[in-house]
Amino acid sequence: MDAASTSLKVLQVYNRIPYPLRDGGVKAVHHMATCLEQLGHKVRWFCMNPTRNRVEASELPSDLAQGRRMQTVDLRSDISVFGALLSLFQRKPYHLSRFEQDEVSRKLRQTLDEDQPDIVLVEGLAAALYLPLLRLYPVRVFYRAHNVESEILRQKARSYPRWHPLFWWLGLEYRKVLAFEKKTLNQSDAVLAISAEDAVTLSKMQSSPKPVMTLGYWPPNPLTQKDLASFHNNIQELRGSDHPGLRLGFIGTLDWLPNLDAVQWFLEDWLPQFRTIHPSPTFHLAGRKMPSGLGADLPGVVVHGEVEDASAFMAQCDLLIMPLRMGSGLKIKALEAIWLGIPLLSTTLGVQGLGLRPRLDYWPAENPADFLEGLQRLHAEPELLDQMRQNALQTLKNHLQPDLQLKSLSDLLQPLTSA
Repeated sequence: MDAASTSLKVLQVYNRIPYPLRDGGVKAVHHMATCLEQLGHKVRWFCMNPTRNRVEASELPSDLAQGRRMQTVDLRSDISVFGALLSLFQRKPYHLSRFEQDEVSRKLRQTLDEDQPDIVLVEGLAAALYLPLLRLYPVRVFYRAHNVESEILRQKARSYPRWHPLFWWLGLEYRKVLAFEKKTLNQSDAVLAISAEDAVTLSKMQSSPKPVMTLGYWPPNPLTQKDLASFHNNIQELRGSDHPGLRLGFIGTLDWLPNLDAVQWFLEDWLPQFRTIHPSPTFHLAGRKMPSGLGADLPGVVVHGEVEDASAFMAQCDLLIMPLRMGSGLKIKALEAIWLGIPLLSTTLGVQGLGLRPRLDYWPAENPADFLEGLQRLHAEPELLDQMRQNALQTLKNHLQPDLQLKSLSDLLQPLTSA
């Protein structure tokens, strides 16, 4: 920041406490704060603490906010059948309205009065419920879209047959979320999408043109080839040689609908293909909020549950599986796998936003037949794994261009920072 510029006060509003640092949304919030601070601005967090993702004060590490002030407010966000049925007669989507409560409004007003921020960064659609309150204050409001939320609901509704009650309930919820999403875009001063694909979609949803820029996510600097080799050698020693077949893995938060759908689809339709390959692969399943019994007692499946070190888990896999068929945004676990040198076998949706080339940077699989072909080919030609590993890392570096993304954010803020 030059001498003619001033530091801005930025308040990030999020519908949960950004901890533990394991899922994509939480990492995106931390990453945004880091980008703003690199540009010389001051960041404070206002975080809801819902029952579904409740974090007790005793669990929070002392350095979580890294010097940022953090205001939290507890709220009840339980999902109930009664609440879902009642939502049929309400205008706001049940998907979001559980986060709208008077105590949150009171504490948010108090924070705005005390801090007097220059910019409020609304992180995700649930936090956008408080846009009418924010518009009462002389602040710029930027909406950070973690996903195109309406698109996820549309995809989920279409996964059910037309006679199924959830087809109709999710269809109604989709239309409500779409209307609310459009309203949020139009009420915001600028929109920050997490992927270029989402930026295009969100631009088309606006009724009045507003700046829509892409600010994705990138981990710390990737390991050098020498460090990667050392890292993988150490992991292989931990892993041992107890199984000669390919070791496949999936890791993700399992209360997020696209992840749960992906795992269930894999276990039901893709897993039977294992029997045709010798030696047969093993599938290792890890993640937070895992439903009881998911994958249990299935041959070739090892359920790890929540793991302490996601990087170490991924590094013990020959391939990370991304069988997503719904979702939007950026798949941060896929990005991190590439950063660690782990090849991907994925649907197109699973690598969306990463700029990867099929069969060069990752192996594409849109159905069980593609999956079987990929496994057979990669098992017969293991050198392809090394090739994809190297290709994907270089492609990702070229695609993300962190310096250009950071400059775009700086340019967006420049009119507010000029003396």
